[in-house]
Amino acid sequence: MNFVDLTEIGSSVRGWDWSQFIADWNPDSRRAVQIHFDVDFGFCAHHDGIVLRSAFQPIFSATNPSPVGHEALLRATDSLGQSISPERVFERTAKLDDTIFLDRISRMLHVVNFARQNSGDAKLYLNMDGRNLMTVNSGQHGRFFGPLLEMCGLPHEALVLEILESRISDHDRLVEAVAAYTYQGFKIAIDDFGARDSNFDRLWMLSPHVVKMDRSLIVKADQDPRVRRMLPKLVEIVHDLEAAVIFEGIETEIQQAIAREAGTDMVQGFLCARPSATIRQTQ
Repeated sequence: MNFVDLTEIGSSVRGWDWSQFIADWNPDSRRAVQIHFDVDFGFCAHHDGIVLRSAFQPIFSATNPSPVGHEALLRATDSLGQSISPERVFERTAKLDDTIFLDRISRMLHVVNFARQNSGDAKLYLNMDGRNLMTVNSGQHGRFFGPLLEMCGLPHEALVLEILESRISDHDRLVEAVAAYTYQGFKIAIDDFGARDSNFDRLWMLSPHVVKMDRSLIVKADQDPRVRRMLPKLVEIVHDLEAAVIFEGIETEIQQAIAREAGTDMVQGFLCARPSATIRQTQ
């Protein structure tokens, strides 16, 4: 990586007090993270012997080649430059506080790297760690995001918070968190719907703005005509809840055709675009 000093990359980032911003989350963490700007990857973080950076995968309208959103994905490498999966990165944290801190560092990088590149109306899709949601006290949801978005000049409406609801057992806390973020203007997406213990009862309780269908559905629909016939009915139910539908994991022309036939609003996958540190403006 080709790091340069923050003071050398333009007035748009001068004045951002990274150390104080990070210390506000965890007073003991001031020296735990170093933020650098890389000319190829944007802002990166050094934390616990790992380099963290952002990648963005575009989300496209089913009828328009211009991206309507970008999902932020964490990329990590160790001291030898070897890639580490996001799951492995979070498995290294010994305590819940460390997990939450790492989750916030990751989201900070994504928001800042998105803000410095995005020039249109596309939204930023951010994955939320369920453990973080469940540990925030009532009335404190969004406290981390507020100063960050103000620093970056992003409105709350520009963010779509992706929640993997099937992994959260405390329904009441989940509903409270979603309601709090929605009240503040954030958009909510339910991720990987159709996998594990996902169910429509939770959709009705949460009233999300977007439902992302699990990739297994489009794969099965490609193999089984019965599943293919069922997908339009599933999309119709989600639309009746006044939520938009994204089919993710699209890797072939046939899968994209199946998603469009089912009435999807948006598509995402390697066929459309692969994740990149640079935000794409067209398909």
